[in-house]
Amino acid sequence: MYRPLCTNGLLCRLGDFGIVRVPHRKSVITDVVAGALEIASQFGRISASVSAMVARVLTVDEQIAFARRAFEIRWANAAPQPPMDPHKLLQVRRPADDHPTLWHVFNRCQEAVMAGGLQYQTARGRYVTTRKIRNIREDVRINTSLWQAAVSIIEA
Repeated sequence: MYRPLCTNGLLCRLGDFGIVRVPHRKSVITDVVAGALEIASQFGRISASVSAMVARVLTVDEQIAFARRAFEIRWANAAPQPPMDPHKLLQVRRPADDHPTLWHVFNRCQEAVMAGGLQYQTARGRYVTTRKIRNIREDVRINTSLWQAAVSIIEA
């Protein structure tokens, strides 16, 4: 199960909540509402994770390490990987993201890999710009992996 976190397409994995079974009897609506409330009650964990990310200040080396991890996640299936500096993923696109917290670094990297627009020079000297992710499977794969990478930092 996944949950969108913001308007730029960020998803985070909530985990597997199991299956809510609703028998087709008189109380279908009541049972569906109860099942939805049961699942929704578990969403508080997301808020706790985000709060922990906001509180966690990353050193410059940790920011670079996270950007490298985001680069590896984004171009895991690319052969060959673009000859681009992962530091580009840390570029601030808006002043509100100019903070060294895990949450802000995570959001900068996530937006950079998902929205594209990063330029690099190929081995042959040609300038290329990365493309926006449009494939839903890639979107979910990248966002889920980035979320897990960020969560692993606060759990360490």
